[in-house]
Amino acid sequence: MILQMNGCSGMRNGEPSTKPSWKEWSLCMLGRALSLGLITLLSFTWPALASAQRTQADGATKTLEQRGLVRFGLVWVSPEEAKLRELLTAVRKQDAELRKVKRQVDQALAENNRQLALVTQARVEADELGRLIDSGTLDVKQINQLTAEHNRRVDYVNSVGPGLFDAGSEVNNLPLARLQQTLLELRNSLVIKLLEIDRVAVEIEGSYAPFSDDGAIEQALAKLGNNNRLGPAKVYNNELKRLARARTSALNGELPVNREDEDYRLWGVLDEQKGLLFTFLPGFKHRLLSTGDAENLGIEVTEDAVEKTVAYSEERQVKGRLVTISRLRLGSQVFDDVEFLVTGAKDADIGSVLGSSAFNGVRTKFEPQKLTLQMAGAEESKSPADGQRDDSAANSGVIFFPRQ
Repeated sequence: MILQMNGCSGMRNGEPSTKPSWKEWSLCMLGRALSLGLITLLSFTWPALASAQRTQADGATKTLEQRGLVRFGLVWVSPEEAKLRELLTAVRKQDAELRKVKRQVDQALAENNRQLALVTQARVEADELGRLIDSGTLDVKQINQLTAEHNRRVDYVNSVGPGLFDAGSEVNNLPLARLQQTLLELRNSLVIKLLEIDRVAVEIEGSYAPFSDDGAIEQALAKLGNNNRLGPAKVYNNELKRLARARTSALNGELPVNREDEDYRLWGVLDEQKGLLFTFLPGFKHRLLSTGDAENLGIEVTEDAVEKTVAYSEERQVKGRLVTISRLRLGSQVFDDVEFLVTGAKDADIGSVLGSSAFNGVRTKFEPQKLTLQMAGAEESKSPADGQRDDSAANSGVIFFPRQ
């Protein structure tokens, strides 16, 4: 019975037997003892072995991370490649968001302009009815009928008009303005990311040069095993080609503008890296940079910089020092070696301003009711004579500015 309980059985005359021989029983018990001993040994040594392996892997990982490498699966990539991957993901998401907001703006602006046309028509009709009522040629019944029609139109104008954006007045559509502001910010952010991708993409291959002969990196990868390797993770030609859609969204010749109070705002990019929100003044002939913006952008104004005073308006003179920005980007248009007047602290309320002279060599078409500034290269269009506006736009709210 004891032998059976120990799980050791034997063979008698070729048949299984619950009564094994002494030799069989001894061998069985020895095997069981060895198995139990091995299990006991592993239970004590395996955690130590696993801990040692983890320590070795952690040390290898720390070595690679100290070198600035970033892990993607089994591939350790350079900071430049990691940044490119991050930017590509962000651009895809932001381009989709920009297109969504652009559709919302287009719909809101179309509806605004539709209602504005109705308000304008109602205002014209109310004025005409008022003149008829005051003409003295109508009887009492006619006057009462026309007065009711007049009042109905006036009520419509007063109830709907104040909520609409009208470039010809100070009236603004706040929901539309908020949407347009979001559009400008999204587009500027997308432009900055696309320009950064252009810089980072050409740096990837060279970014691995410092790591290629680093023995510590080779040893660390070997310790990690499991096919861990140094990047590049892949070739990005296809991903970069797919950015064409995002470039179409952000780097085109139609700049969105937004109106804040009475001023129009638009984004520009300085030195292909830093975005700046400018006030756009079509009739202004200069380019101004506020002291605060110059400091935030890291632009140094030296004591020997040329001083200059310009007329900001008929009543106001602005004094500052001239600096040259190596590059100004407005959508698809790029201007090199652009001169700005950095104004003093007393003119901080003016902010940074772009006048029509910011667009040398480019013809611009400002459509305030559409909240756009369209730009075309000098070779793409013929401009009106200097100092003249295009008469074809005289009644359309479209303002043309010739090349300077």
